[in-house]
Amino acid sequence: MDTILEVVAAAPPARKVKRDIDETATRPRRMAIPRMHAFSGDDDEPDNTLPPPEQWVLSKMTDIELSEEIERHIDFIEINDENEERSVHLPMSFVRLPAAQ
Repeated sequence: MDTILEVVAAAPPARKVKRDIDETATRPRRMAIPRMHAFSGDDDEPDNTLPPPEQWVLSKMTDIELSEEIERHIDFIEINDENEERSVHLPMSFVRLPAAQ
């Protein structure tokens, strides 16, 4: 596990996995947040139906998203009986954090 963290930590700053205050992996994305338009009010005309503006938010990554992000840095391979290599997914036991006790 330490080797995986060393490889991901050596990535350029733009590709590093960001974490929130709870140490959960996050990713930036744009999403529309309803009723957050800065110039809307209760007395707006009904024909003024602007869509909510998109805003940047940090959303928590799922286990699958985090696994895919790690796989952008490391290619995990499996060698079969004929000595041929093929790419495989990272086992989830390496992605999921142990449950707090």
